[in-house]
Amino acid sequence: MCLCLSIQSTHIYIILYCVTFCYVICILYCVILYCMLTNDGRCTCEIKSRIAMAKSFNKKRALFTTLDSKLRKKVVKCCIWSIALYGAETWTLRVVDQKHLGSFEMWCWRRMEKISWNDHVRKEEVLLAVKEQRNILHEIKG
Repeated sequence: MCLCLSIQSTHIYIILYCVTFCYVICILYCVILYCMLTNDGRCTCEIKSRIAMAKSFNKKRALFTTLDSKLRKKVVKCCIWSIALYGAETWTLRVVDQKHLGSFEMWCWRRMEKISWNDHVRKEEVLLAVKEQRNILHEIKG
């Protein structure tokens, strides 16, 4: 199967079996192969949607209340982070995107330890409580 994708400023050219299809870009983004592409090549929309999908996993509260802390950390890293970081190897990370991912990581640890943001607990104290370091960005870059 031959599939070529060429994105120019006003058109998307998809070549499938040596037949060229031309689509005029008249929307802000296009979802191709489960990857959200914007006209300017930024991935902020996809990162935000992936984070929202991963946060919806939090509705399974029974997982976090009945398990011990070691197993809860494994569930967070295995289930929740894999949802959030799906397709991360194709992202072009900007500083804003790195901040979104960092705050999502801290949200996961705070939610796991049942620490509200109203408690005014610093990030370092939360990381000491879960015995972890900030490493979601290292997972993407590594």
